[in-house]
Amino acid sequence: MCGSACGSARRTAPAERQGRGGVSMRRFGLLLAFVLVVVSLAHAQVQQPPADSPPLQQGRGEAVGEIAFHSDRDGDVEIYTMRTDGSELRCLTYQPGLDSLPSWSPDGNRIAFQTERDGDFEIYVMSPDGGNLENLTRHPARDKFPAWSPDGQRIAFLSDRDGNYELYSMHNDGTDVRRLTDHPAEDAHPSWSPDGRYIAFESDRDGPWDIYVMNADGTGVRNITNHPANDGPPRWKGRSR
Repeated sequence: MCGSACGSARRTAPAERQGRGGVSMRRFGLLLAFVLVVVSLAHAQVQQPPADSPPLQQGRGEAVGEIAFHSDRDGDVEIYTMRTDGSELRCLTYQPGLDSLPSWSPDGNRIAFQTERDGDFEIYVMSPDGGNLENLTRHPARDKFPAWSPDGQRIAFLSDRDGNYELYSMHNDGTDVRRLTDHPAEDAHPSWSPDGRYIAFESDRDGPWDIYVMNADGTGVRNITNHPANDGPPRWKGRSR
């Protein structure tokens, strides 16, 4: 009954379905591409290293940086450096006296450390390659535990030059020595706050070893642990030394 009109309609129906299917496939392709882009961006964000992690060297994927430490692996306690992956081990000191407790300057250009190469403990500084050695304290007393201020201008340290162990600070060239604590008990292990305004340290002035904080000039000393157990040594979070 329909004749040629019905045949024409039947012939065009598959083409219409194919057209609709083509549009659907294109939409699906666009949607899939969008999802892949979103997933790739999310994956890239997850793979970002933490802000305080060592930088990565281009093309190698290895963390770049150096770690200073002391070791008696060669029969005497010396200062060494190595890469953060343990490679490129280098001995910086070659003295019969004990060299220990290295502390990097904030700019990475110098290392302070304690040594007994002169018969008593002194604070020395040197270049990262072990050169340009300089005795900063030059005192017959025992000077220990060097700690750089965040701006690199001063070094806090421990000394018994006045009869018992107290905390001092000096300019990074050894001048302008200032006594920060004055107590018959022992004070030790200074650690600068990241902004350079405070110094944390440990002391047994109240009986057990507690953690104290003071202003960088030695004023405002306060006990912040006040516990019968022994607490110490303190380390500030951030870029303090």
